Amino acid sequence: MLKKTKTTILFVFAAVLLSAAIFFYELVVKKRQLEIENQQRQLIEYERSEVNYIVIENLAVPAPAAPTADSGPTPPVPVGIDRIVLQKNQDGWYLVEPIQDKADQNNIEAIVENIKSQNAKKLNIETTDLSEYKMDKPASNWIIKTASGKSVKVIVSQENNFEGYPFIKIADSPDINLGGSFWKTLSRESITYFRDKKLFRQNIEKVNRVQIQSLSNTVDLIRRDNIWSVAGNTELNLDQNKVKNFLLKLNALEVVEYLSDGEPSQSQIKQKGLDKNYVQIGLFSTESNWSVKFQLDEKTNSLYGLTDRPTQLLRLDILKWEMLANLNLDQFRDRSSFFSFNSTEVQKIYIKTQTGEIELLKKPRWKLDSSTMPEILLDAEVNPDQVDNYLQDLSKLELTYFLDKSDYGKLGGANMIILKSDSDQLLLQLNWGPQSKKNFFGLEKEFFLARTQLDPMVFGLSLESINQLTDFKFIKKELKK
Repeated sequence: MLKKTKTTILFVFAAVLLSAAIFFYELVVKKRQLEIENQQRQLIEYERSEVNYIVIENLAVPAPAAPTADSGPTPPVPVGIDRIVLQKNQDGWYLVEPIQDKADQNNIEAIVENIKSQNAKKLNIETTDLSEYKMDKPASNWIIKTASGKSVKVIVSQENNFEGYPFIKIADSPDINLGGSFWKTLSRESITYFRDKKLFRQNIEKVNRVQIQSLSNTVDLIRRDNIWSVAGNTELNLDQNKVKNFLLKLNALEVVEYLSDGEPSQSQIKQKGLDKNYVQIGLFSTESNWSVKFQLDEKTNSLYGLTDRPTQLLRLDILKWEMLANLNLDQFRDRSSFFSFNSTEVQKIYIKTQTGEIELLKKPRWKLDSSTMPEILLDAEVNPDQVDNYLQDLSKLELTYFLDKSDYGKLGGANMIILKSDSDQLLLQLNWGPQSKKNFFGLEKEFFLARTQLDPMVFGLSLESINQLTDFKFIKKELKK
């Protein structure tokens, strides 16, 4: 029996050793072998951080397919640029040819990563006839240099193998390899792919004046002592966060396609609709002035832009037109300070509507103190947590519409909400009514006239807001018998 037990232990021990050996082989040895194989297959041995100069030469432009009788117009074939030259300095990557501009850092770093990670399969061939693989007339050449002066030239064939992979050759090597399509497709990219796509290139934080001419409004905002206000009308309070958020959105706008650099012709401007009825935004700082015109071309369903300093004609994401077309002063104005109070200080709530009145007291939990509303009994159950939520929502409420002073005298509703502290300090008094209609930017809207004790201004509150305030979800409703 003892001998059998020893045999079992030895068997288990051997099995553990075998499992450990297999695990070590799979995890360490095999992984290391794979790394060595990948390194041997790498065309470019430079480290990613070493690469600081790239030339891409597009030598073969594909001809567009001939249209057939029923195929309609032939779409344009992307033909790329004859020669792209990119150089890296201490500030990042820059485009040197065919124009000088800051490069798209993410795209260029992705190219460098691809250059480093691209593997090639060496073909076992004896022929030295490069024409057999179209290497005598390549589709593109790549020249890659490092800061230390090392350089390599990669030749990419026009011909692909049956799997669609191009033939690739290092200029000073007799070997012909199979490589990834990356080498071929990049040479056919448009110039926009390589360029920085930020519409506004300056520091947005230094902008101290914004002038907007939209389809419906003219806005002129200035910043003094880091506070934004309306030029010539400091009485209007602006929501500082909304102004800053708009500038951040504007700063995030990107170019989809660069159409031309320099002053476009009048026919181009007219064709894109940028000669009239456009939206214009100007940004001014102590260092520079910059402006851009936007126009939607409904025929081509495209959004075009024309910038000044530098002058560039470009195309943008059409979805951004909604943000730009009807910019107006109202969207920057303060809408929340009219309801500003500390909800934790509220100890008494009085609400009056056309159907009656209710009063709630906090002692120490919220309870109904009086009610003349037919659907709310005096002994109705009150949910204290929902009362607190109601007060928090009220403190975050924003007015819906700004009104002209001619509308102020129309406020006459007896509906009200009064909030007081334990010492009867008035924290908020909201009055609203009657219901009214008015045209805002071409659309007729229904609302209630309203104001609070925090500001003499009369404003509009949407029907939805009033319905939420008078729903009283914190009280169990029950009709009186």
